[in-house]
Amino acid sequence: MRARFGELVQSLFFRLYLVTAAAVFALVLLLRDGTNYGCKISLALPGWLLLLAGIAGALILTWAFALIRRRSGLEKRLTAVRPGAIFLLLFLAQLYVCYNCYFETGWDVGMVMNYAKWLADGYLIEWSDVYLPRYLNNALITWLFSLFIRVSRYIGVLDVELSPYMAVITVQCALSSTAGWLVFRSAQRLWKSDSAAWGAALLYIALVGLSPWLMIPYSDSMGLFFPILAFWLYLSVKDSRHPALCWTALGAAAYMGYRVKPQCVICVIAILLVEGAAWLEEKKLLAGLRRRAACLAGFATAFCAGALLFYQVVLPSMNVTPNKDLAYSPAHFFMMGLNDTTDGVYSGDDDKLSVSISTAEERRQVNLEVAAQRIKDYGPLGLLRHTVRKTLVNFGDGSFAWGVEGDTFRAVFEPKNRFASPLLRNLYYPNAPWCRLFLHWAQTVWLLTLCAPLGLFCLKRRDLDKETLVLMLSVFGLTLFETLFEARARYLYTYAPYFVLLAVAGWRCGRQKLRLLREKRD
Repeated sequence: MRARFGELVQSLFFRLYLVTAAAVFALVLLLRDGTNYGCKISLALPGWLLLLAGIAGALILTWAFALIRRRSGLEKRLTAVRPGAIFLLLFLAQLYVCYNCYFETGWDVGMVMNYAKWLADGYLIEWSDVYLPRYLNNALITWLFSLFIRVSRYIGVLDVELSPYMAVITVQCALSSTAGWLVFRSAQRLWKSDSAAWGAALLYIALVGLSPWLMIPYSDSMGLFFPILAFWLYLSVKDSRHPALCWTALGAAAYMGYRVKPQCVICVIAILLVEGAAWLEEKKLLAGLRRRAACLAGFATAFCAGALLFYQVVLPSMNVTPNKDLAYSPAHFFMMGLNDTTDGVYSGDDDKLSVSISTAEERRQVNLEVAAQRIKDYGPLGLLRHTVRKTLVNFGDGSFAWGVEGDTFRAVFEPKNRFASPLLRNLYYPNAPWCRLFLHWAQTVWLLTLCAPLGLFCLKRRDLDKETLVLMLSVFGLTLFETLFEARARYLYTYAPYFVLLAVAGWRCGRQKLRLLREKRD
């Protein structure tokens, strides 16, 4: 009975992801081009044509990898390529692109960078300041950014005298390239295949490695590192002689990721749920109980230690005191996610409403009342239409809505040189002559990334491993989170490595199914 329940729970996770992935892909492919929604970037070419181009490119790469495998000399050369060297080159390329293109921006990024520079200059945040107590999730990155600025002034990072942005951007480039290396290593461990690992690496570089979001010093690019680090640590448990140490490191990464970007903890929740369901499936429930207890104790200790350091060291060092009457509750973001005018994106009117209420409990009650009234006004069909539009806001754009959010270009610096800087700015700056090329490229890669996981429909439940199920449940949890609360395309950026790994998994399953069908026909 217990084992059957654990199996049913895992089957439920599996099916929930497949249905969600198929629905999201269908909505983006069929409705994106003809629907107006918040933060939409219009494209000249239809989605189906871009998807066909992406599939054609993937087939060519698959054929190339198959050719390499058939020729042992080429396969040895592929195996000899050091992924660390490739991702070091990626880091240098990212740094060069960002140095030639970066700018100062507004919205929350400008606030965080102003506070970080203030702290780096040796000042403390005023007691009367309400931004960080209200948005406590930005407190850790503010503290980290101030640290990066101090270090950059000491060692002389690029443009240290001109702007503090490059200090943070340099770290984000390092985290992005390291995340790519972790994607490669995770794919190797999952499938024991260098071809699959290199396929994941190439897709990651195409989707994330060249993304202009690296130029925005904020929690999205900082948070990119933590979900894939958590997954890599989870994979390491199986082969480690000291699994409790891996779980302890996972606990530390979970709390730091949560404080950088709250969505980062979704993958850790998925890990715990999958592990719990797998434990219920075991015939001897008490077997290995001591080892599991040690792992969970290490995880909990590290997580609590992170919380202690945050509240007792980080916040006091900035002169920030948590204030529950200032902080927004989840009810505020739930209310905002139901805003019909903005399709669930940030609403200034909703923000003013919440700010005008002085106590946490009263604000929560008003937020829930407004949310309930909006649901009532929608009705079943209206709520469904709103959910569809929010899905397009979240998943409809492969550039993650680049350049359409807030006061993006507050200060643009003089070009660094006569050739590379103008060229790259023409490619990445919105409304620049060649930016449409980048946007179409990003959409092509994104549609392929959304389509490829559908190959997992060919996977039988008994062949599904825990690690792939963690990826599935994490993406399902992220989708649910963005559907319920405030909608932002860039919130998906943090989980781009998971989308990449699932795309490779689906592509492999689809190929294997086609190979079996061909063999049966022969």
